[in-house]
Amino acid sequence: MSTPAVPTMAEPTLFGMSTQQVGEFGLIGQVAGFASSAVAGYFQAKQLQIQQQSQASTYDYQSKMSAINARLSEAQAQQIMRAGERQTMVSTMRAGQQMASYRTTLAARGGTAGDGSAQEVMATAMIMKDIDKMTINSNTVRAAESERMKKVGLQNQAALLGVSSSNLSMSADTISPFSAVTTSLLGGAGQVASSWYNMNRSYK
Repeated sequence: MSTPAVPTMAEPTLFGMSTQQVGEFGLIGQVAGFASSAVAGYFQAKQLQIQQQSQASTYDYQSKMSAINARLSEAQAQQIMRAGERQTMVSTMRAGQQMASYRTTLAARGGTAGDGSAQEVMATAMIMKDIDKMTINSNTVRAAESERMKKVGLQNQAALLGVSSSNLSMSADTISPFSAVTTSLLGGAGQVASSWYNMNRSYK
C-alpha cells in the first residue's frame, strides 16, 4: 500500500515574482536611491562652494574699495591742510595791508603808530590778526583730522574684509563635490553589499 504524497507549499509570490526576485528588485531600488543621493550631494556641495566663492569675491571687492576710499580720505586731509595754509597766508597779507594802510593814513595826518590811541589801534589789529590765524589753523586741523579718522576706519574695514575674503576662499577650496559623491557611494555600497549577503543567506 503506497503512502499518499504530501502536498508541497507553493512559494509565495508578489505580482508574479518570487520572494528572491522581489528582494533583488528591492536591492536595485536601493542602489538607485543611493545613486540619486550621491548626485544630490554633489550638487549641494557644488552650490555651497559657488556661494562661498561668490561671497569671497564680494568681500574682496569691498576690501579694495575701502582701501581706495582710505587713500582718498588721506588725499582730502592733505588738501584741507594746504587750503588752510593758503587761507592763513591770505589773512596775514590782508592784515599787513590794513596795518600798512593805517600807518600811511596816520602819517598823512601827522601822527605816529607809537602814540596814544594809535598804538592801541595797531595792537588791536595785531591781536585780531593772530586770532584769525589761530582760528583758521584750528578749523583746518580739525577738518583734516576728521578725514584721517575716516581713513583709519576704512583701512580697518579693508583689512577685516580681506581676512573674511581669504577665509571664505580657503573654505571653498576645501569643498570637494566629488568627495561628497564618493563618500555617499561608498556608504551605499556597504549597505547594499550587506543586504545582498543577508538575502543570499536566507535563500540557502
